[in-house]
Amino acid sequence: MGRVSKTPTFRLCKRSQFRKISANVAKFMYNNVTDNISHFQTDIVNFSSSQINPQSENQNTIEINFNEDNLENSVIESVNEFTNLSTDQFASVPYNLEQDLREWGVNNKITRSAFNGLLTILNKQPSLPKLPVDGRTLLATPTTSLVEECGGGQYIHFGYKSIIEQSIKLLRPNPKVIKIQINIDGLPLFKSSSKQFWPILGRVIETKKVFIIGLYFGNEKPSDVDNYLQKFVQETKALIENGVVINNVKYEFKLSSIVCDAPARAFVTGIKGHTGYYGCGKCIVKGKYKENRVVYLKTNSELRTNHSFRANQQPPHHNYRTVIENLPLDLVGDIPYEFMHLVCLGVTKKILKIFVHGKRKSYRLNKKSIDKISLRLEKCRPCVTSDFVRKSRPLSEVDRWKATEFRLFLLYTGPIVLKGIISEEYYRHFLVLSIAVRLLSITNQTEPNLKYAEDLLLYFVEQFKKLYGKENLSYNVHGLIHLTNDVRKHGDLNSFSAFPFENFLGKIKNLIKGSHLPLQQVYRRIIEQQKNEVSMLPHTATKNSVTFSNAKKNNSCAFKKIVFRDSIISNKSPDNIILLKTGEVVEVSHFVKNATDGNVIGRVFTSKNNFFEYPCNSSIVNIFEVDSATSPINTFNISDVQFKCVALKRKNKIIVIPQLHNFNE
Repeated sequence: MGRVSKTPTFRLCKRSQFRKISANVAKFMYNNVTDNISHFQTDIVNFSSSQINPQSENQNTIEINFNEDNLENSVIESVNEFTNLSTDQFASVPYNLEQDLREWGVNNKITRSAFNGLLTILNKQPSLPKLPVDGRTLLATPTTSLVEECGGGQYIHFGYKSIIEQSIKLLRPNPKVIKIQINIDGLPLFKSSSKQFWPILGRVIETKKVFIIGLYFGNEKPSDVDNYLQKFVQETKALIENGVVINNVKYEFKLSSIVCDAPARAFVTGIKGHTGYYGCGKCIVKGKYKENRVVYLKTNSELRTNHSFRANQQPPHHNYRTVIENLPLDLVGDIPYEFMHLVCLGVTKKILKIFVHGKRKSYRLNKKSIDKISLRLEKCRPCVTSDFVRKSRPLSEVDRWKATEFRLFLLYTGPIVLKGIISEEYYRHFLVLSIAVRLLSITNQTEPNLKYAEDLLLYFVEQFKKLYGKENLSYNVHGLIHLTNDVRKHGDLNSFSAFPFENFLGKIKNLIKGSHLPLQQVYRRIIEQQKNEVSMLPHTATKNSVTFSNAKKNNSCAFKKIVFRDSIISNKSPDNIILLKTGEVVEVSHFVKNATDGNVIGRVFTSKNNFFEYPCNSSIVNIFEVDSATSPINTFNISDVQFKCVALKRKNKIIVIPQLHNFNE
């Protein structure tokens, strides 16, 4: 008997009898009959009896009578099991078993005992190369952890080097400047304990790849912020001053921004928190105490600058100095107010909680209205695209909503489900926020659009205290008036959002298998991933790249699904509605691959109207009310696709809303 194949095997039909062969063997056989094997790595082939020389039964090689037409229409039957291979002549086909085992172990978070058990079984096979006895040897698990005492806890510094080298490999052409975004936040580990991580995370802006720079572990946040940030600041400052040299090529290094929520921002920069009288990090407004809370009533206070911050021109704003000031960074403009915490978990959550639990009858909804909104949200669930991991939940569970659910409500479902239930005054006020945030979330902004969004947010804040009372004019609501300036400097809201970092925090937490030495556990898993070049988050595909999948039967050029700009578009609801650059809304039928990029085949929605006309016509932000697609089938170039859309049903109409993010954001 020959060697045991652990790759997926395929059935080889010979004289009406099935024989099992591995993918590598099938590829080897195919390579002997044609030079073009690139597509065979993904396409699967069934060799019929007519394609095999019947006299080859006892020969050292198998001869194949290759017929391209028969091969194109053939069918494969996959066999998901280990199988003995009697064709010893193919034992020399190259196969890196160790590398496959490494990737399997890291990607699937296999326990050490399970990994060692598999290695023991494989080592009993004499035809296989000798493998290590312990999985830690195979994965190059570090034997020691570089733990140091820090601020009442423990700290490990990972640094930038390995991730920058990987990023350079991914980027084509190589950039002259490597831009890094930083995130600092706390991460509770266990429900029954106060133990927590405080990671320092980085994000390569060009690849959107998140990585870990440093990790603190303790019972509370670091007691000494300078000790906690010291290594990060030293390394970052050296890279900014000296650049990065990789393969004798020097790259400029730039720290773009530091993304934090309000408590982390106050901790890192040493300023008053969001509950303090001088808590605003963007202007010198002084808060007032209203109904057991500090509120910020003024909207026209003098703005802070990097110079005024470093010069300590408003002493009550500062608690202490930190080493973060040693970085060549605008400590006001380069630490922006960000979308996830300020808008989603801040303002949007506040509005919905006021609707459900508010003290005043003027804005608090009765149970009947709450149930009606919840029913509409439930009906929206099947219409929400696959890019949204979390779908709409009832409004009665708003206290347990996650940030992505508030984003979904603000930008997509909210304007539909609230219409006709809350009063027109409150509905229009909500639309002002929704449209302003949508304008700030679109890439390639123009100054007129930014100015309009800025005016809308200022109007929203001024009306907020009239509709909901001064006591609800919190830090987050006040912060909206500064949001547009951060967009002007750093790009659209998704460019400096905490969503990618929060996703990564979840990945870090999943690396822990028990409460014993969690810091060391994460360190070992991260090093294993770095050494085996396995990323915890996939990097974003290049702009406008297209990947075709799910070919239609009897037509190898027609496909049911594509991945376009990191978003899935298919011929099935809810992922089948797109908006073209021409303004046409199209229902996708299928896709056709050609020599360049490809075409979309579909029907255009002929009837297209505004869904709302306040504060502007909805068509200005590409939101339309349409009927069913009735036009004849037509062909469009994939490069003409501007947005994938969320299509929500309302009565007998469909509300089409452009999608502003993908499943990686």
